[in-house]
Amino acid sequence: MTRVIDQFDYGALPATQADELRAKAKKVRCGAATMTPVIINIGRDLLVAKQLLPHGRFSLWVEVECGFTPRTAQNYMRVAEFATGKSETVSLLAPSVIYLLASKNAPPGVVHRILQLLEAGQVPTERDVLRMVTDAREIKAERTQTTKTELEARKADDLATQLLASIGLDLARLLAEGPWDQIGVALRLKLNSDLAQSLDRRWPDNFAADAPSTPPLVDLVPDANGASLYRPKVIEADDEGIPAFLDRKTWTSGDTEKVEPVG
Repeated sequence: MTRVIDQFDYGALPATQADELRAKAKKVRCGAATMTPVIINIGRDLLVAKQLLPHGRFSLWVEVECGFTPRTAQNYMRVAEFATGKSETVSLLAPSVIYLLASKNAPPGVVHRILQLLEAGQVPTERDVLRMVTDAREIKAERTQTTKTELEARKADDLATQLLASIGLDLARLLAEGPWDQIGVALRLKLNSDLAQSLDRRWPDNFAADAPSTPPLVDLVPDANGASLYRPKVIEADDEGIPAFLDRKTWTSGDTEKVEPVG
């Protein structure tokens, strides 16, 4: 990324004010230029102190003797480690920039590019670096989303292959062309019905002799506790609210519903 150089337009200001502002800007730049080298030196001293202190005593020493928090000390030491083995030009970076580049989540590509610019004699501004970091993170997020989408597509393809092999081409075509919302409801109803019949087959044969040989159809109604679930319709005559296909007290004979005591 090429550094963008913006020049402030002093043309609308009186000459005396423009000169004073230029002097202030130069003073600020000079002061800022001395901050990063100081931070690096503080970090180096803290690294040495940490090696000299017994394990677990460094944080307390920093708070009592240095007057700042262990987190601040970690930031200083991280900057010192980042500057180790690199050109002295890293000390020309603004403190906020070197803190950012020394952080654990700094994009490696951005760090490499900044070092290239420094070696070429260009010192990126904080705005330049922030723009580069933002662009790098956006690109990474897009790649992550693309990878996730591709993974989901492969899973869907594998599932479709298994389904096609299981049910055949004709039925698969009907499913693909059918109304999925209605198919979903029909599947839930069928699954509930098969569950009821499965329970019936396992139930002991201790109900009345004139009961039908097959269990009555069970009306299903939406479950109040789950919008996507269904449950057997409760018989109004059943004081305990037990579904008919479970307690064996109820069955249908013609248009008349009979209720017999259990036992």
